[in-house]
Amino acid sequence: MFAADNILRYHIQCVDDICGIFKIKSQRLDGTVYCLSFGDANTICKCECLDWQKWWLPCKHFIAIFAHYPDWQWEKLSPLYRDSPYFSLDEELLNHLQNDPETMPYYQVELHLSKTQAVQHK
Repeated sequence: MFAADNILRYHIQCVDDICGIFKIKSQRLDGTVYCLSFGDANTICKCECLDWQKWWLPCKHFIAIFAHYPDWQWEKLSPLYRDSPYFSLDEELLNHLQNDPETMPYYQVELHLSKTQAVQHK
């Protein structure tokens, strides 16, 4: 098994620096090259490797690009992928959970109730 840190910069060819298209030489299969694309607002990112096709999670090829190309990081992935609920936290729900005594840890409930009572007395 090969990891992203086994992929050296010279194994990567930047095909299109504006659109984020790369070719990465396989570490396992001689002569195999995987095409990787960061996508855009209308096209989801992708890699031709089996891991990407099976799991749709950032594969070692994406991780290698992140490591070797500082201008190509997570934020540059297609928003169709990057902003998926699988990767994004629901801030509205988190705020609600933090302010709802039913979902707070016990020590926070007491603090929350004392703040609420202080506001009511004003």
